[in-house]
Amino acid sequence: MGDLQAGGTRITTPTRLTLDEKWNDPLAWTADSNSVLFYSNRDGVGRIFKQTLGKDTAEPLINGMNDETTNEGCLSPEGSWLVFMVQPSSGAIRSLVRIPITGGTPQPVLTADLDGPPRCARSPATLCAMAERSADRKQLVFTAFDAMNGRGRELARFNTDPIADYRWDLTPDGTRLAIVKVREGQIQILSLTGGASREITVKGWDTLTTVAWAADGKGLFASSFSERGTVVLSVDLQGNTRLLWEHEGGHDTYAVPSPDGRHLAMRAWDVEDNLWMMENF
Repeated sequence: MGDLQAGGTRITTPTRLTLDEKWNDPLAWTADSNSVLFYSNRDGVGRIFKQTLGKDTAEPLINGMNDETTNEGCLSPEGSWLVFMVQPSSGAIRSLVRIPITGGTPQPVLTADLDGPPRCARSPATLCAMAERSADRKQLVFTAFDAMNGRGRELARFNTDPIADYRWDLTPDGTRLAIVKVREGQIQILSLTGGASREITVKGWDTLTTVAWAADGKGLFASSFSERGTVVLSVDLQGNTRLLWEHEGGHDTYAVPSPDGRHLAMRAWDVEDNLWMMENF
């Protein structure tokens, strides 16, 4: 986790929030920007935890769900629910469920063949969106949903390469989508209010892996690879970039900005191996 400076174009030296060696994937922040919500398999099953900045320990939010994965989600617009994606270990179709931000037992929202995590705008906006791939994989279909009432109206369709993967995010005001084709260097901006779509070419980086809107909706955070590892970038709407963080030796990363625009939670994925030499066997 690092503190953002200069309008999100610089960051303090990141420090570790989670101190174990398990999977710890940041999902969202609480509405007050004081705590990070993250997925972890630290106790042998996939659960969601909440950890306050400055603390060394986290508290679990979920009761039950021992046989389901729970590693992608977002906060509802008013900040009272965490909505996240689950898939039973049996391989059944994915579902969205919700739990109070204070913790509890998950409650169903809807069932869908989701492509990527759900996304919600931030109050006073009310929109939440999910993406599904068309049967021929030639489109991403974006649909509104409500944490309490389930599926809503179709929002937009985006043409896709059937063999490619995509990542996307919704602006905090709920008016635009940012979409990246994984391992290409462009960000597509899709208006949900009738405005023109546009393409941002990210200068100096042609292999993007994720995208996330800044808290004010005036810029983006993207991830990519360098010769030494993985990187998090600050990208403005003209494609100008600033290198925020380089994780040497990292395999993958992505960023989750806090609602107040002051912090950035990032995944650092490392693989460590031991090499042993045996003689006379």
